Amino acid sequence: AGVAPISRRRPPNNRRMKVRQPARTRAASRGRGFTLIEILVAVVIVGIVASLAMPYFFGSIRKSQRSEAVAALTNLQQAQERRRANEPSYTTDLPSLGITSATTSSGLYTLVINAADAVGYTATATAAGSQAADAVCNTMRVRANRGNIFYGSACKTCEMADPMTDPNRCW
Repeated sequence: AGVAPISRRRPPNNRRMKVRQPARTRAASRGRGFTLIEILVAVVIVGIVASLAMPYFFGSIRKSQRSEAVAALTNLQQAQERRRANEPSYTTDLPSLGITSATTSSGLYTLVINAADAVGYTATATAAGSQAADAVCNTMRVRANRGNIFYGSACKTCEMADPMTDPNRCW
């Protein structure tokens, strides 16, 4: 009659033992959120990823904006051919071709007709404004000579090759 079964035994002093949870588990179980260290680690990771991605992003933007130079030079080519159908030679005068501004519509390129005569012309689009940071394809050129058309490009610090042999880089 004197001994209670093992499963019903109580700890000394007739109190139940309370198991303490570690501080981290208690905070998470109460739903308090993230610690300062966790937030700082996340911010650092996002910053590293952004610093790696931004140059590629801006490079893609510049590359897509080159299409404006291609379109402007193509428009100039068509205007030169329309004029040449009625005149004895090509011209270096943009307004006589119906091109009212030497800069493209969004101001990313400046157009110049470098030379023109009875058999051909050379026209250049040079990067301006925000596109001037395009170090790979800063200058794009088209030359028409005796019915043949040649395309070329040059980097920001390079001279245009003559003959123009690298059209695939930027065109």
